[in-house]
Amino acid sequence: METAEFIRKYIISDIKLMQENNLHLQSVQLLTMSIEFLGGLLDGKPLKSEQQSKKRFNSALKHLFPGKYYFLNRDYFLYDSLRNQLIHAFSPGGKLLLCKANSNLKHLETHESKLVIVIEVFYEDVKMACEKLIKMVEEDKIRHKHIHVNIFQNAE
Repeated sequence: METAEFIRKYIISDIKLMQENNLHLQSVQLLTMSIEFLGGLLDGKPLKSEQQSKKRFNSALKHLFPGKYYFLNRDYFLYDSLRNQLIHAFSPGGKLLLCKANSNLKHLETHESKLVIVIEVFYEDVKMACEKLIKMVEEDKIRHKHIHVNIFQNAE
């Protein structure tokens, strides 16, 4: 599957459907995993390369996301508190507060000593990063990586 097609289907479209169906924690987990995946598309290494997680997460934040993400990841705060917590512990832990836009809290601001992640804003930021990366692929600024997803052929 082509990079752009994969991103549009499995990140942009499917995660939006998850949010529309109130699967908020799961959507934030996949959005977080997407950051590392996008970073993997930026480097010249195979996607399955070992010990690239932190580098790829940081690279995606630096090159594809609004500057505040990269700033907040100094000392790998987002990598540890967002990525590691959600992927390995299946929860946002004690340093983050996940909320919906109707909470009136501000995305990436602090509330009661926790960093606020507004899930709808986080989705839009990841979507914007995806679109930026797709443009880079289409303009041949980064190397295309074929993504194997044939395991899903009979499931749809």
